[in-house]
Amino acid sequence: MKSVSQLANNLPRTSASHCSTSTTPAGQTIKDEVVRMVNHTFGKFQLIFGRRYSSRFGNADDVALTKRMWAQGFTLSHVNAAAVDHAINRIIMQQIEWPPELPDFLALCDESLAAGLPAPEAALKEIICRRGAERFNDDFVFSHRVVEYTNEQVGHYLHKEAEKPFNARFKKAYRQAVYLHRMNKLPPKRQALPAPELPPIIEQQTINPNCPIQKRMAQLRKAARSKHSE
Repeated sequence: MKSVSQLANNLPRTSASHCSTSTTPAGQTIKDEVVRMVNHTFGKFQLIFGRRYSSRFGNADDVALTKRMWAQGFTLSHVNAAAVDHAINRIIMQQIEWPPELPDFLALCDESLAAGLPAPEAALKEIICRRGAERFNDDFVFSHRVVEYTNEQVGHYLHKEAEKPFNARFKKAYRQAVYLHRMNKLPPKRQALPAPELPPIIEQQTINPNCPIQKRMAQLRKAARSKHSE
């Protein structure tokens, strides 16, 4: 696999320095696509933030170190080009004034919206509805398999955990579901269990008039019904 230095030398130079080593600080080899996404992101930062970009990152060595860390973050978070473009558009639309830190940018890389999937907030509302008002509705249909899969993984915790820990659990599960969907590895819908076989209906037994016990029990039941009707 090419080193970051080799990849950077093959890409057009900008005023910002490109990554100059073959690995991230954690020792991970960076792929070509990740390098292109990082360079694309920082190029957009220069155009969007202007002088604030220089103030934020300082000299070329700072930019190079920052890019290597961002490349590691992109790799670990499985960020794709669509998510990066989506994050940059959100920076513009929300009029963010300064270049974001890596965790903030990853939060802006909402892959669900970039891929045309339901937003996490909408997905959470669906799960709450399914586990609440629609829990007995056999005809309920989720808006997307990603939401349905998330419900299968964590929905049963909804009434067992407080809001904060459940929201954290949901966000993690939804990110994983979006990733599986993007990698075409999302498991198919669980098949419903077959209805259990019920025992045959026992025909109502008639009273044997020659049996004194059955006859007496019938008299007692009749007397009880008469007393209740009064």
